[in-house]
Amino acid sequence: MRVGWYRAMGWIGAWMVFSGLAAGPMAAQVATPESPTPASPAVQPRKLALGVLRVIQPEIQVTETFTGPDKLVELATQRQLDWTPHFAAKTRALYRRAQEVTLRREVWAFEFAFKPLRVVMVDIPQPSGRMQRKPVWYMVYRVRYRGGNLAPQKQEDGTVAPVVTEHPQGRIFFPQFLLTAHELKETYFDQVIPAAMEVITKREKPDGPLHDSVTIASKPIPLTREEDAPGVWGVAMWQDVDPRIDFLSIDVKGLTNAYRPVDPPGAYKPGDPAGTGRQLLSKTLRLYFWKPGDSVEETEDEVHFGIPVEEDPDRQADLLRVYGVQRRVDYEWVYR
Repeated sequence: MRVGWYRAMGWIGAWMVFSGLAAGPMAAQVATPESPTPASPAVQPRKLALGVLRVIQPEIQVTETFTGPDKLVELATQRQLDWTPHFAAKTRALYRRAQEVTLRREVWAFEFAFKPLRVVMVDIPQPSGRMQRKPVWYMVYRVRYRGGNLAPQKQEDGTVAPVVTEHPQGRIFFPQFLLTAHELKETYFDQVIPAAMEVITKREKPDGPLHDSVTIASKPIPLTREEDAPGVWGVAMWQDVDPRIDFLSIDVKGLTNAYRPVDPPGAYKPGDPAGTGRQLLSKTLRLYFWKPGDSVEETEDEVHFGIPVEEDPDRQADLLRVYGVQRRVDYEWVYR
């Protein structure tokens, strides 16, 4: 695949940066641009240009509030439970009912907004006691809890329908960010890098305190309905990322409690502990990016949002295969 063209573009991008001609990140197809709220007393925020902060709205689906009807394998495999009641239909027996079970739950989600993915040089303390200047990849983001939960509720006629609910006390955000270099087949989990926090805060000037992936879970994200609510700001950070990276994605976990249980055939056998072999796939926001550069001037490379657009159908198809998708998108919700 002709990925060398994207690396060559890095030299042009570096010249544009030094010339003051570099353009902003590629516009998203669906993400909504938004400007920040007025200044916080603790931090004097930088006023963002329109489109710098991209907003991903929660997408709660009715189908996420239930699983099934499907077999409850812990009971559906117990043949000794298959008996005929004397005073009820056989379909009311436990074994028969376990063949078609619907499990219901309330589903909530956060609104997620993020600034462009960037790289900054930071002096990182080493085990030797010395400092090493290293590139740190980071993404500043904002989360808000707007309510709008969906919960199943039994109706008078016996059916179940979803109703809109909210948690007045807010919800706690336990984030996990996974950066994947698709062409290199490498993955990186976000890290807490204390040495980078002050550098990033001074550079980005968020509208409020900037949290890492641990401190942001110290208290609930408050319920808010105001469009200009400041939300809670955080930053995901990665270090030791391969500088040859061109095509990447970031998975954001913790934005919703939606999940899909999967019982692989034959994974559970009678006598096994409940839940043996069951997989719980979490609903995850996947953001796609590309970087037209190389390892020469890593901090000068501009990281663009979305999968690149190619006029050549063959080159576009090659890119889609690298990302592992069927069509060109900026982001999508996946289960993993």
